[in-house]
Amino acid sequence: MKSMVEIGHSFLSPVLHRQAICIDATFGQGKDTEYFVQRKIKKVYAFDIQEHLIEKRKADFEENVCLIVDSHANMAHYVNESVDGIVFNFGYCPHGDVSITTRPQESVCAIKEGLRLLRIKGRMALIVYPHQFGKEESSAIEMFLRSIDPHVVAIQKVSGLNIQTGPYAILLEKRKEWNE
Repeated sequence: MKSMVEIGHSFLSPVLHRQAICIDATFGQGKDTEYFVQRKIKKVYAFDIQEHLIEKRKADFEENVCLIVDSHANMAHYVNESVDGIVFNFGYCPHGDVSITTRPQESVCAIKEGLRLLRIKGRMALIVYPHQFGKEESSAIEMFLRSIDPHVVAIQKVSGLNIQTGPYAILLEKRKEWNE
């Protein structure tokens, strides 16, 4: 059975052509950025607030990867072109400081910014971890997403039926221009 990250990657796969521009909104250990690079896309913007995580992996990526030390909520300050795919892994960096987590308000703001940047037919994969610190965040994300017109953005939720606190994926495809 696929992990939620693998489900997110599979969902993004159809938009990852050679001219694709993508965003890894939560760089962490760089696994999603690696996935994009392996697909030989044109450009990846990767965000993390923890400078040491970006510095640790900087040498592993070439010039088509733009590593940015800033909140994903500020992605529009750095990305001034339409994007094909965006991935988020909310929560904290595995094997890292669990006190440094994504936060509800910033995460919802980042999703909004991502929807503005996403081209029509572009896709976004959100991997949500409703752990001890993440319950408030997952609730805020879902509340925001429920408010979006399904004719503008198609949204599906994928979760394990018998795992109440496990991660789940929210998959979005932009159908029309989105204006909050």
